[in-house]
Amino acid sequence: MKKEKAMRLLTLITILFAVGLLACSTTRETSVRKARYAHDRISSEEIQNSYAPNAYDLIKKLRPHWLRGRGTKSIRFQDVSYPVVYVDVSRHGSINSLSNISVDHIKEVRFLNSGDATFKFGLNHPGGAIMISI
Repeated sequence: MKKEKAMRLLTLITILFAVGLLACSTTRETSVRKARYAHDRISSEEIQNSYAPNAYDLIKKLRPHWLRGRGTKSIRFQDVSYPVVYVDVSRHGSINSLSNISVDHIKEVRFLNSGDATFKFGLNHPGGAIMISI
């Protein structure tokens, strides 16, 4: 009887150890992956390695989901909302204005969702914002 309890306990400890080991390895892998790719940011290293001529092509190549429209503005206005472009915290214009910004001058590009963009820049950012640091 004591041998059966000891075997069950040993089996349980082995299973818990294996689960803990898997959890640690998954966490490490996730943190390494995050270091290589940030969902809301394009780093200067990525910009240099992209060989894109302008900001629009850069974003289209590396983070194309930033350029998508995000739902309708309201029930009354059915047009789709796109992110607003900011260069060094100054409003630059619509997504089309990205084509006029040379990649040679860009240090970093960030995407803000609608809530963060509204908090930082005020109302009228239902599509979010693309912030370019020069």
